[in-house]
Amino acid sequence: MSEYSDPSSEHVVLDGHCLARALPFGSYPLTEAQTRIRKAFFNTPLGYSRLRRPFIERFKKDCSSGPVDATMFGLKVRFYPQDNQTDAKSAVCGACYNHRELKWLRRHLPKGGTFVDVGANMGFFSLYAAQREARVIAIEPNPVLFERLATNMRLNGIRADLLRVAVGD
Repeated sequence: MSEYSDPSSEHVVLDGHCLARALPFGSYPLTEAQTRIRKAFFNTPLGYSRLRRPFIERFKKDCSSGPVDATMFGLKVRFYPQDNQTDAKSAVCGACYNHRELKWLRRHLPKGGTFVDVGANMGFFSLYAAQREARVIAIEPNPVLFERLATNMRLNGIRADLLRVAVGD
């Protein structure tokens, strides 16, 4: 078995070889307008600027029917910009979004290290850490976001421990 789930703890282990439950990557292509917006803002100096805001809103408008498939960090990602700001900003701006945090991770997360992502959302930082060959332990209590996180990891065949639990004292 390439994937297992323990219903009592909401723990899913992906070994990188499981079949994706979701539609294949590319099932939700970018529109022409979204492609132009990404070309202008994705990993470019404009992605850091305030000019991006109306373009993010325009990008989201084209997603009224659901998700969009694109790449980030050289990985496949299914974004849901319509209802998730992390998805919207990272789909449009790429590594420009959360660039300070990514810079910190580049310095402090060694290749092959272990990365614990508490409040993983759709997996922005988990995907980055996996791209650096880190062991990923991602924690996301929201069932919708947890499924999106799992889908993004599955689309790339990433090995990870995913936990749908809340963290607190």
